[in-house]
Order: sequence, then structure tokens, then C-alpha cells
Amino acid sequence: MKTQTDGKRFRTRSKDLSTEQERRWVSKLYGAQNILLIAILSVNVVSGNSFLMVESLGEAQRSENQSVSLFKDEITSTVAQLGESAFLSCIVPRRPEITVSWVRLKDWRILTSETQVYYKDERFRLAHESPDTWTLVIKFVKKEDEGLYDCQMSTRHGVASKRFQLTVVVPEATILNGEDLFVSAGSPFTLTCMVKEAILPPHYVLWYHESRLLNYAEQVGPLHRTSAVVDLDPGPPTVSRLTVPVAQRQDSGKYTCRPSNAHPVAVQVHVAQGNEMAAIQATDGSGTWSSSADSQINVLHNHSKFLFITLVYFVKSLYL
Repeated sequence: MKTQTDGKRFRTRSKDLSTEQERRWVSKLYGAQNILLIAILSVNVVSGNSFLMVESLGEAQRSENQSVSLFKDEITSTVAQLGESAFLSCIVPRRPEITVSWVRLKDWRILTSETQVYYKDERFRLAHESPDTWTLVIKFVKKEDEGLYDCQMSTRHGVASKRFQLTVVVPEATILNGEDLFVSAGSPFTLTCMVKEAILPPHYVLWYHESRLLNYAEQVGPLHRTSAVVDLDPGPPTVSRLTVPVAQRQDSGKYTCRPSNAHPVAVQVHVAQGNEMAAIQATDGSGTWSSSADSQINVLHNHSKFLFITLVYFVKSLYL
């Protein structure tokens, strides 16, 4: 067999080479240099003779190798907020011989391949707005969506993966006044609700007194002859305050802070008359008394005293 070199073209005279023989020939030809080449194999008929044409496309192969090299052994961290959308963006230089897929590793579920979505959960979709970008979108993300996802690039030389770690954060609401708040009648009081661990602020924060919505109370009349004022600081962290300028007995009860992105939290407000308040120890000098995590025993003790004194005044009123 004779081999003739002409620039980047190699021709070998052959009688009928099979596909397997062609592969072995190309491997033998370039194996000594340990260079992988994309080759276009074609059979030309020149003057009645068959020639095997091997055209080196080094630039194309280098591009493919660069594509593979983009997938390093590292994990890209992505954080999404509960109920919002998660975006996992994978950049793969577009080549005809490359197939891109998304796989969820905890159950090895194939989510997408090319532009086709194979998962029945309609929250999962693929955004392919540019030839090089393959973005897995998870709408209304749940806590169970947390975990590892692989962006897989398949070529004839094998599979390369870019790994993503999705973390779902759950915002938490808390009322800074504690679980119980004691207020003197005629005094103002303010309830403060803070939303922590949130990437995005809530769309709204609603306040309720028992089952009554207070945010728009002025549209349906004052709250027991007292206007409740709600203000919102988007933060971060987001802080919403409910202020009652003049507390009355009817303002006692359960107050609930309900953010759009977190579980609701509540505080119990107790409005007492002056004599009743004087009988309750541990005031802060402003006419209010609030519980904390370090004084739960005192909360129960003072709450019991409050109920007892109220009962005494009620019994006395029966004989007056």
C-alpha cells in the first residue's frame, strides 16, 4: 500500500475498504501522534481507481475539545426561593455532533434532551433562547426540588457533565413582640413582623385581627373606633408594622402576620384597664409588657394573674 501526503490531505489506494477498516486505518495513521481528529471519509473515483480520502479538520476538533474542557469537575451552586422559579443555565458551544440533556441525579430522571422535555411535571421546562444556552427552568419551586442536576453533553467521544446544586430557601416570619403582649387601655401599641431568609421580598404582608383583615380596614370602617395603620419596609429583611394608636378593650385578641412567601405567625394582645395593669408586674414603663423566649414561665404566671384579677373585678361588679 502506498501513501501520498499533500498538505492536509492523505490518499491511499485501496480496493473496497469497509467502515471498520477505515476506522482502523485512521487510528493507525494518527495514533502515533496521539491526536484526535474529526475526519471526513469519502471515496473518490479517479480514473477508474478508488481512493480513500481523509481530510483533517483540526480546527473543528479543537473546538469540540474546548467544549468538553468547559465542563470542569466543579459544582455550580444555585439558590431559589420557595414558590419562585429556579434557573439552571448551562452554556455549551453549539455543534451538530453535540447532544445536550438535563438529568436529575437523585433519581437519575432524564428531564430534557435537546429541546424535548420528558418529565410530566409541567413545572419543568427548557429555555433555549440562544444556540449556546440551555436553561432548565423549574417553576413554583418546592423544597423537594433541592439536589444535584447534571447538564450532560454527549459526543461520539463520550459524555461530559456540568453539575449544579440547587438549594431552596424557605422564608421565615417572626413577630418581634413575642407570643403575648399586654397593653394598657388608651396606650398605643405596635406589632412588628419580620421576614427572614428571603431572596425576594414578599409580594404583600397581610395583618389580621382574629379573622378581620386590617390592611384595608379604612375602606370598611375603623377597627372598633380605632384606626390600625400598616406600613411596610421591603428591606432586606422585610419588616411590616401594625400600629394601633389608642388601644381599647375590643382590640384584645389574636393578631396574625401573613406574608405571601412565608407561614403566618401570630401574637396574642391583652388590653387591660389601669387598675388591672397595675396589678401585673414586670412592665417596661410604656404601658406594655411583652414575653420573650427566656421568660415563658413569667408569661404563664402573669397571664394567670391577669385572668384572676379580671375575674375578681367582674365578681365585684355584680354586687355594686
